[in-house]
Amino acid sequence: IKPNDKIITSDLTFGQYLHNGIIESANVVGTPLKDGKFDLNNILQEIDDTTSLIWLCNPNNPTGTYFTHNELLEFLKKVPSTIPVALDEAYGEFVTAHDFPKSLELQEEFKNLFVLRTFSKAYGLASMRIGYVIGSENIIEKFNIVKPPFNIGRLSEISAI
Repeated sequence: IKPNDKIITSDLTFGQYLHNGIIESANVVGTPLKDGKFDLNNILQEIDDTTSLIWLCNPNNPTGTYFTHNELLEFLKKVPSTIPVALDEAYGEFVTAHDFPKSLELQEEFKNLFVLRTFSKAYGLASMRIGYVIGSENIIEKFNIVKPPFNIGRLSEISAI
């Protein structure tokens, strides 16, 4: 992300997305929630030539609402393949709905989708600060460029394993 790039997300979601955008001097556009959840159609309307990232949170933090597999599939079909889509599934293990996205299947088809997960919530390891990303080799290479060295401790690694 470069200064003045556009990041699109929702108005009412995990605050770190906005914070990260500010650090990078990006233009963070938050779209209103619709019925308490991400309005994927509104996000699509915000895409332009300066869009460098779309942040989605599913289920959304703090509302707990979610978008379905079919809603995400139709959304991804319309997002240009050059724009990365970050799908934060930090609370995904708590979802029991049958129509919740099968994000790993979608990631196989849409190489611009990368899925973020954590051991903090369902596994009670918040103090260990350990999570992971699932994405195409190209996306993972870019993550490795910007991630700090020695970003987790040995105890965190052992706990995750």
